[in-house]
Amino acid sequence: MSEVQNKKAKVWGRRLGRPLRKGRQSALEWGGDNYSIDQALLKDGALNLQELFGQNPEKLWLEIGFGSGEALLKRAQDHGDIDMIGCEPFLNGLSLFFKGLHEIEEEKRPQNVRIWPDDARFILEALPPQSVDRCFILFPDPWPKTRHHKRRFVQKENLDHLARIMKKGGSLELATDHQDLAEWMLYEVCAHKDFQWVAEKRSDWIEEPDDWVRTRYQEKAKAGKKNWFINSVRVD
Repeated sequence: MSEVQNKKAKVWGRRLGRPLRKGRQSALEWGGDNYSIDQALLKDGALNLQELFGQNPEKLWLEIGFGSGEALLKRAQDHGDIDMIGCEPFLNGLSLFFKGLHEIEEEKRPQNVRIWPDDARFILEALPPQSVDRCFILFPDPWPKTRHHKRRFVQKENLDHLARIMKKGGSLELATDHQDLAEWMLYEVCAHKDFQWVAEKRSDWIEEPDDWVRTRYQEKAKAGKKNWFINSVRVD
């Protein structure tokens, strides 16, 4: 068993909200069988991308905490030539993603996406160096209480892992609707020697990027709720 597999999961919060109905449970099991990353591919603590995708990806995108997976699924459909890994430990979100995937006609179902249904930090430690072209961390849990700030995902230890696995010039894209978390993430990114914030004007951090995928989460948010977009690149 690999070092990664031996580690105790570090996921904060719940793994399951409301009990899943039969259809959602079936979707979760189907997705687990067909799209989840097999632990056997984590050999000696490293993820074998060639076995995972049947090839060495020319481009690889990573989304950490994809919720119900609407944006991930849309990107996978729109960019069939790019392989993608999504990480989400919350079973209710996973079941929604797999349900949406299952409802697509079989011949049109994207085959360029794989799912890690556990703590994303395991994948950060297992991915090969300089393998990721683009990483998304969109609307993560803000953990607003001061005593919980250590649980926030965007901080030095995780940025160190991201710096190792991201290609030079790769894009790290963050978004939040929580001002304190926006300030926190911006500070952490700017303080890290391997990332550079790329904003040049005010609209760069308050307007949605050109290829942004709007989700139900945003649509349900209060009218006029402000979002922040913090995009940076992996520098030499």
